Amino acid sequence: MAHDWVMGKREIVAFEGDVSSLVVISNEYPPLHYGTPADELKQATKAFYYLCAYTSAVLVFVSGLCTVYGTASRFRIVGRNLWRFNRVAASVWIGRPLLLVRGGTALLLLSTANVRLVRTNNITQLTPTPWSVLETAVIAGEATWLAYIISDLLLLFSAPLAHIAAPLGAFGTWFAYVLLQHVAPVQLSVSLDRTCASTDMDYYIMCTSGVVEVGSTSRLALLLCLLGALVVVSYGVAWLMRHQWTARAFTPPLLISSSTAIFFTASKMPWTIDSVACVMAGLLPFGFRGARFVFDLKSWRVVLDSVSSEVAYLATAPLLTSRSPTSGPMRGQLRRRRVAAIGGLLYMGCTMAGSVSYLGISHVNLANDLWWASFNTSGAHIFLANWLNEQLYLNKRADVMLLDEPALALAEKTLAAAFVSSPTNFGATLQRTQLSNLRDTIAGQIWLRDTVVTTAFSKTVTDEAAMWRRWGIDRYVVQWQNYKQVGLRNVYTVESAFGTSASLTLQALNGSYMYDVQTSFKAYWAFANDLAAVQSNSSGIGEHSLVRSSPRFAFANTTLESVLVQTGYLRMPLIAGFVLVQDHIGPFGAIDQVFIAPPVVAQEAMRNVIDSLRKSAMESSTSRTDYANLPVPNSMYPVPSRWMQHGLLSYGGSVLCGDLVHASGAFQTSGMASSFTFASACPTVTTQSKITPTREQFLTALVFANVSSGADVASLCDLETESPATCPQLLSGAISFLSTHVACNWSTSAAADAITALQVSFMQLTRTSATAPLVWSVLPLLDATDKPFYFFAWCYLVDWLQGFREVVAFEGDTGRVALISDPLLPLQQGVSSWELPMTMATYARAGVQYVTFVILAVSGLVGMYILGAKGHIEGWNMLELNRVGAIVWIGRPLLVLRALTALAVLCTGSLELVASGPMLSLRATSVPWYKTCLAASEVSWLVAIIHDMVVVVTKETTQQYATPSDVLITATSAVWSLVSPVGHSASVGLDCTIADVDFQVVCTGATVVIGSLTRVLQLLMVVFGLNVAVYCIVRALMKRPTSSPTDSLLLYAGAKFLFSRDGWILNGVYHLDRASAALSGLVSLRLQQKLFVLDIKTWRTHILDDPGARNTPTDLATSMRFALPLPNASTGAALAKSPVKHPSAVNTK
Repeated sequence: MAHDWVMGKREIVAFEGDVSSLVVISNEYPPLHYGTPADELKQATKAFYYLCAYTSAVLVFVSGLCTVYGTASRFRIVGRNLWRFNRVAASVWIGRPLLLVRGGTALLLLSTANVRLVRTNNITQLTPTPWSVLETAVIAGEATWLAYIISDLLLLFSAPLAHIAAPLGAFGTWFAYVLLQHVAPVQLSVSLDRTCASTDMDYYIMCTSGVVEVGSTSRLALLLCLLGALVVVSYGVAWLMRHQWTARAFTPPLLISSSTAIFFTASKMPWTIDSVACVMAGLLPFGFRGARFVFDLKSWRVVLDSVSSEVAYLATAPLLTSRSPTSGPMRGQLRRRRVAAIGGLLYMGCTMAGSVSYLGISHVNLANDLWWASFNTSGAHIFLANWLNEQLYLNKRADVMLLDEPALALAEKTLAAAFVSSPTNFGATLQRTQLSNLRDTIAGQIWLRDTVVTTAFSKTVTDEAAMWRRWGIDRYVVQWQNYKQVGLRNVYTVESAFGTSASLTLQALNGSYMYDVQTSFKAYWAFANDLAAVQSNSSGIGEHSLVRSSPRFAFANTTLESVLVQTGYLRMPLIAGFVLVQDHIGPFGAIDQVFIAPPVVAQEAMRNVIDSLRKSAMESSTSRTDYANLPVPNSMYPVPSRWMQHGLLSYGGSVLCGDLVHASGAFQTSGMASSFTFASACPTVTTQSKITPTREQFLTALVFANVSSGADVASLCDLETESPATCPQLLSGAISFLSTHVACNWSTSAAADAITALQVSFMQLTRTSATAPLVWSVLPLLDATDKPFYFFAWCYLVDWLQGFREVVAFEGDTGRVALISDPLLPLQQGVSSWELPMTMATYARAGVQYVTFVILAVSGLVGMYILGAKGHIEGWNMLELNRVGAIVWIGRPLLVLRALTALAVLCTGSLELVASGPMLSLRATSVPWYKTCLAASEVSWLVAIIHDMVVVVTKETTQQYATPSDVLITATSAVWSLVSPVGHSASVGLDCTIADVDFQVVCTGATVVIGSLTRVLQLLMVVFGLNVAVYCIVRALMKRPTSSPTDSLLLYAGAKFLFSRDGWILNGVYHLDRASAALSGLVSLRLQQKLFVLDIKTWRTHILDDPGARNTPTDLATSMRFALPLPNASTGAALAKSPVKHPSAVNTK
């Protein structure tokens, strides 16, 4: 006991009085089982897992592509370039953000203790399981992606040192990580420090008992410091060794990224790489109709190659395009250009405002993975759970319904749970007892062969069911019992716009045994006890058979009642109450306890009455106020008229407990004795049966009892023993509310008739005096001769219909009685916030915020160029902020994510929990038109991505159809969402499966559809369909623009075909204003009459002549001074100047 006290299983209490004090120890308290999330931790990291899987898939795809090109070229390749596969291919094909995620996850693994839950000799513990050397080497290798990223970023400043410093830093980092993990792996640590805070003094206490540290932030910081230090050291070593190699004195082609130029081995005169290296560098050579092309993944362009040949790489002299007549803006054009520049600034300002405004929408609508705005576990979930529990108890089934109906309102927040009961069956014991005795006879052996053996090994479940039906067994009905509580896991699911769903708990109760409080064994102790008894020598039937035809049949010369006495479940002589049970029902051990379910017609009537009450209460502010002001009794102790009139002494009301031998009895004028109960042992003192109706139950009982304004309230209250003085006031107020606000247009007679037919009764063991004999007294709840008690009887029955009481028929050899139980304690369950998934929404919000931040940064950069150029820019190009700037600076994956969030907003219904006085209800609210339009405009990101993907096909036509299709799709999405917004729907009805036979049941009680996957697919069809339609119309009605005579490999494909070039071509050279260049990823800086340009697509810098230093015509001087003269040449000359190697042109010198 002292050990139990120390472990918290018992308490020691000192009762101190004026005379002395007494210190006693309590009984052992049952443990409180708390459910834990099964998948939430997995959900938190699932996004990182998918991103890592994506990077792996891309690398596998690229390696497969390299294999194809290598095979086509008969593997005439530079083998040493393959050692740079990860460093080059990953930076080009995947990008730094995803590589950062992959390397970061490896660092997290290295900073986390690797432990495993093991069980040894019934002892469970967490055991450290360090990584093996191979596993550590692999994880450390993945962490070096961070070193790759740092080296890649430093290529702008330390290119001559990179080819030595980068691999040296990566290897040093890998070696240090492996060594550190082997010498000092992270250990699991626990710190205990209980700190508590109370709510309402002694009502609720929240404590933090300690911290289990499975990951080490200090180790993570150490790993990052090692990474930084080793990278610095590697560059220091490379700088000291800089004189030992000759610097590369050639300029790689414009299509080549910085990592490719630095780390690949190539022929220098001219600069060439093999086909496999081209693939790794993001250049895909191919042939079409006898011509050779190169598709550049970075600029998303197809470049014609007129240089490569089957035998050798042909170096041709640069052939600039012929000079066209000098063209440029006149003074009128300059004024229009400034106006367009102002318009471009305004457009970017509106774009930034819309992007920032969308952050507010995303903060609300992307609060959870269901995309259900304002839904949380502490509000709408509790409301839905309460309502669904109530409706499922009332056997409600609805295929389609709305959750914002007036009848769907609650005034209280209680979470009650019913439980399903069934006996247990032990297969192993069955094999050892009953089935072994069957082998004693030939008939038994044949039965075993035809049923058990054949069914177990060769028949299906359907065949087995058919076999049992042939023996006359077509159903399995369990008895009521209270030695075991069958577990129930009941959930409802919520489906989102993307078809994903989340399961939220309605009831969570694990199956458990309650042998210490059971009272049902004396009636019938379940088949499992029969099996146990025939194996026990102390039961009186040990080593006997349970087969009636057996010569060793256990009950041939004894009764189960005798066995109950032998095993201690009954004591002889029987007390007077149990003797009466034998007389009126039958001998113990042979009493069937039949669970009686509420009649369907009564449940339906109950639902109708409750719905009408709630609709009436929600009709107006007056009805809500009157409803809230209705007084309700805390408790009532009613007694039927016949028992009240005789003034009897009550000694008990339970068939399973008998009379209270040592109690003096209680006068029934103060209440009836308690009935049987599910979760409590037999009482030792007399306790009264009481009712504690809620406001809704109080009104419902009045409706079922047909108590109207003209009723004799006094006669009703005479039967209430607790507070008969205040009873008339309570009843009069409730009757007045019903007559004023509720239209009683329903009939409850069918429900009353169905319940009357079940003969549900009260039973009391009474005496007329303390010395008089004990009498068995039974009265029906709905006694036609006791109309004043009808109201109180319906208070009991309403409890039963809602699942707070049970009705059990006790049937024996002598008689039968159906009794209503004492109230069941509701299962008060706290909400589990982890059930509502929010991980993907968190990542989506972060993605939206990142896109907004980059858009603001790019817009700010472009704005500075516009101000610096004093408006001498091409304003029309600013309209391509989303179609060009976002694609170049952000990338398609994050823009797809943002577009999907917009689809989630447009395709999710709006359903909010609102309070109307004392009532809570769900209300379908309309989304403001400006929010809908803003979300529809965000869908245009998907349109921009489609335009960008197909620009290699649509080419010059892109400029003609892109804007009309964008506007049309945005308008269509907005109008459709405004005219026909997405609603919600729900289906209610239990769908259950047995997880553990006779012990655990798993159910789904309802499905709430808050989003429309159909609408998502429809909007996607609109996006793709209108794009194709507008393109076809433009191609059919408009003349296709001629290709520009100027071209530059520095331009991104979108910029090449979407930017306006009118007035910006001088002497055959395209002068791109610096604001537009920034949109295209070309960041420029003027210094010493030179323009230094950073191309973020290839992460390389270029030096161009400053056009402001030339003598240009007066009308052109101002504009050209703020522009970039992009290198321009014919395609063949450009490749000659910036060569790329093809499968058929290999040069490895």
